[in-house]
Amino acid sequence: MPSGACVVVYRGKRGVVFVQLALRRQAHVDRAELDLLGLLGRAPQHVIGKDIDLDLPAGARVGTSSLRRVAQVRFLRPDLEVVPLRGNVPTRVRKVETHDGLDAALLAIAGLERLGLGGKGTVIDPLDVMPAPGQGALGIEIRADDKATRAALRSLHDVASAIAVSAERSLLAALGGGCQAPVAAWVDTRETRNGKRLYGRVTERDGTVQLTASADIDDSMPERVGEAVARLLEGEGAASLLAR
Repeated sequence: MPSGACVVVYRGKRGVVFVQLALRRQAHVDRAELDLLGLLGRAPQHVIGKDIDLDLPAGARVGTSSLRRVAQVRFLRPDLEVVPLRGNVPTRVRKVETHDGLDAALLAIAGLERLGLGGKGTVIDPLDVMPAPGQGALGIEIRADDKATRAALRSLHDVASAIAVSAERSLLAALGGGCQAPVAAWVDTRETRNGKRLYGRVTERDGTVQLTASADIDDSMPERVGEAVARLLEGEGAASLLAR
């Protein structure tokens, strides 16, 4: 059964249960048990209680449960105190609002908006605190032999999201990292001649070193840019950071 997935099943003859399809967050996929049909449109990225670079005073307590975010916040603002963040989304928001040990929290804006809490935070520039490869994208996975479901759902596939996620996840694969590795990636339209550019990042867990590299994306071969950016990062010493 896929982890981190919403699974649709049906009961066949003799009571046997079959998986019809699964929706899985692409930032949590190390390998797929089902065949990836396509990707839904991508959601926006991170949110924090205040602007992390300008509004938080030295010594402010910032909550996050992500090692990747911890490392980047420590690099961006070593004067902040990063603390573990537990509880569901409303609990995390309430802790910030009541200053219950927190001055700000890093959360996914998609989760906040689903709960009607989208106005509680400020969107962070993803090049400041870069998300995980594939974050914000939902993949549709089906059984490889299920032609009927494949045909019925193909129109849901979002090409732009697929190109971005393919480039980002190929970067992660080329670096040999899993979904918990301090590897970040983001596809943006800034500073590019071809419309899209892949940014990759590896940060030392204590925030003392951060490596960032980028390259333009060829939409027909997005995997290649992921491999190219991985090689650039490795040339700067990413392998030694990931091995620590």
